[in-house]
Amino acid sequence: MAEPFDLHTDFSQPVPIISIKGYLAREAGDQLVAQVEKLAAEHFVNFIFDLSQCKVISSPGVAAIMSITFKVLDDYQGKVVLLGLDSFKIQVLKMSRVIPMAHSVATLQEALDFLK
Repeated sequence: MAEPFDLHTDFSQPVPIISIKGYLAREAGDQLVAQVEKLAAEHFVNFIFDLSQCKVISSPGVAAIMSITFKVLDDYQGKVVLLGLDSFKIQVLKMSRVIPMAHSVATLQEALDFLK
């Protein structure tokens, strides 16, 4: 059985850090999209997604990340930074063309520096 999904948003930095834990499938993707839309309504345009505790991303989860990335870039003129990716997640997100539209980094400091 897949690990349950949990979403946490950290506001301790100038950019919201959305940590995704567990299995990123359709329902989780819908929650992620809703969270980004809520934050965008509060005038946030840049986002950091920490996927270090996300064990599996299903096809609908990839689609949600892709949809969010397009929306942030096109509608909000913002940026998406992906943090905590293992080699498999990098390959999947490159094949789906999320990367290079979203920037992938190894550390939170790199993410914050990229968004300055």
